[in-house]
Amino acid sequence: MSLDVEVKKGGRPVRSLEDEIAAQKEKLRKLEDRHKEQVRKERERNQKAVYALLVAEKLDGIAAEIWEAVLPAIKDVLHKQEQKSGGSVAVAG
Repeated sequence: MSLDVEVKKGGRPVRSLEDEIAAQKEKLRKLEDRHKEQVRKERERNQKAVYALLVAEKLDGIAAEIWEAVLPAIKDVLHKQEQKSGGSVAVAG
C-alpha cells in the first residue's frame, strides 16, 4: 500500500485495487464467520429440541446399548423421510 492517495472531487480518497480487494476479503471473512455462527446456533437449537423431544417421550431413560442397536434403523427411517420431504435431515454417520 502506498501513502500517496488520490483524492476525488468530493474530497474522498480513491482506494487502490489492492485496498478494495483487502476490504472485500475482510467483508467476506466476516460474512463467513457470521454464517458459521448461525449454523452453530441452529445446530445447538436443534440438539436441544431433539433432547426435549426424547425427554417428553420418556426415551431418555433407554440404555445407550439399546440406542446403539436400533440406531441404523432409525437413520434409515430419517433418510427416507428426508427424501420424501425434500428437507435436510443431517445425520452424521
